Amino acid sequence: IAYSFSRTFGVIYNLLTDTIVNSWHSNNTFWPNSSHFLPHAMDISSTDYAVVAGFTKESAIGSYRLVIHLLRVSNTTAHVVDTWAYPLANASSRNWDAESFHSKYIMSVSINDAASHVLVGVPSMNTVFRFEVNVTSDRLSYMSSLSNGNYLGLGKSVAWLDDGEAMVI
Repeated sequence: IAYSFSRTFGVIYNLLTDTIVNSWHSNNTFWPNSSHFLPHAMDISSTDYAVVAGFTKESAIGSYRLVIHLLRVSNTTAHVVDTWAYPLANASSRNWDAESFHSKYIMSVSINDAASHVLVGVPSMNTVFRFEVNVTSDRLSYMSSLSNGNYLGLGKSVAWLDDGEAMVI
């Protein structure tokens, strides 16, 4: 099964049968509380959930802020069950053109199924965020973040080395 999401549509595709299992045009209703969510990266766990990272347009700051969605997925459906948004008070105007393709807006997501932990790399913010997923209550909880100053690029690619706590940033 393959999943694809954009701001305005989603597709679930069966690779073995070469058929579209489900598709929808969101009409701005798939992503909660926002018609301006732009997905940039995604990873799917082996336990029926996915994490999608992207930006949401915020008129209060005149740019985009980081939003992470936790989705419950199956072979036929997908729906958002929890959302974490970067605090507006900490947001800056550096993501003002996130709707345009630029290498600085590339993101990465990696799920560690054994520990139920997630890494989200956001090079435009020069930060890697670490989350915990509670699969029983469908909750995404912020744990920590790592940044290396004012340069851009940290988090372009993130991965777990094993089933423990070792990660590559």
